[in-house]
Amino acid sequence: MRIALNHTRFCPAGGAENYVLRLAEHLLARGDEVHCVGRKPPCPSDARLRFHRVRCIPFPQELRILSFAYGSARRVAAGAFDLAIGLGRTFGHDVHRDSSGAFESFREALAPRFARSRLYCRVARHIERRLYEDPRLIHTFTVSGFVKRQIQECYGIPDARISVLRNGVAQPAPRGGARETERALVRRRAGTNGDRLVAVFVGNDWRRKGLDRAIEGLRRTRAPWDLWVVGDDKHGRPLRRSVPADARSRVRFLGPQDGMSHLAAADALLFPSRFDSLANVVLEAMACGLPVIVSPMDGAAEIVGGGGGGFVLENPADAAEIAAKLDALSDAPARAALERRAIDAVAPLTWERHFTQLDDLLARAAREKAERRGTRSPAGKLEPV
Repeated sequence: MRIALNHTRFCPAGGAENYVLRLAEHLLARGDEVHCVGRKPPCPSDARLRFHRVRCIPFPQELRILSFAYGSARRVAAGAFDLAIGLGRTFGHDVHRDSSGAFESFREALAPRFARSRLYCRVARHIERRLYEDPRLIHTFTVSGFVKRQIQECYGIPDARISVLRNGVAQPAPRGGARETERALVRRRAGTNGDRLVAVFVGNDWRRKGLDRAIEGLRRTRAPWDLWVVGDDKHGRPLRRSVPADARSRVRFLGPQDGMSHLAAADALLFPSRFDSLANVVLEAMACGLPVIVSPMDGAAEIVGGGGGGFVLENPADAAEIAAKLDALSDAPARAALERRAIDAVAPLTWERHFTQLDDLLARAAREKAERRGTRSPAGKLEPV
């Protein structure tokens, strides 16, 4: 099939961008002709990908987003593709992957961030309405049931038109001598004594992901917990400076690092997010056998709550509750009991399973689009090669 992927960037920068590149590689491997509709060409460059540049108004941000959405929709319409897959703030395609959730839910969870961004809110709502009210949209797949429910509540999408396809999870090396040696090395580099317990926080958008909540919870623990902060935030300097004096020796800002090695070297993941469609780091931590403490406003909570492997906070803004959960995990047998449950809960989440489900979804969407156009379905080309 001739398939268009509609996304602003095709470079490994974050979770969404990494997924787009993984999807493109999968489609190429099964024999599809893949077209990338975006602002910037794929990097690293790949001669197998056919790039269609969308020129945008660069400033301000709101006009850049809006001009890309309309420009990419025109590019997709002109291409006469067998299928067009949208990823991000776009519209005018056949299949859409929603990895961020309904904008109104996002705005309500982070109200202070948008207090002075009325134009941005109007643009985001407008694009989202164009997407979900467009009769050309055949199917949407989301990263979690949390996101699916938001979309259905806002736009009334029937179950037949929306699915949950969770991402695959990288499986770390099994525990053993080499892994224990690396664990000791990572702890030594982080300046953490061997008898200290370590909760790790991994992420770049610190306020949205609840770093301030994590620090307040840490302050109230009775057990000897330290907090590693892996990642960076260009707006995070005020939070760094505001760490209370009684917690400064226990909070270590490690900057951008290999998240998996720090997960494997920690004792728990602490992630009291204000809003996350599904935090991949939670699934990665569970794959490492790490107990997790997560917010109910994270799509990963449905996996943690369903299969064990950690705690879902009732009130992620309650520092006392966070401290109580950390203290409960200070007991080594309690952590060991959760390790196997965490690994088992995410074991089914493989990329092979994800793309098998996606192939079936795309085949059905291609047949429906062909029927709407009154042309022969390209379903014969859908099997992987």
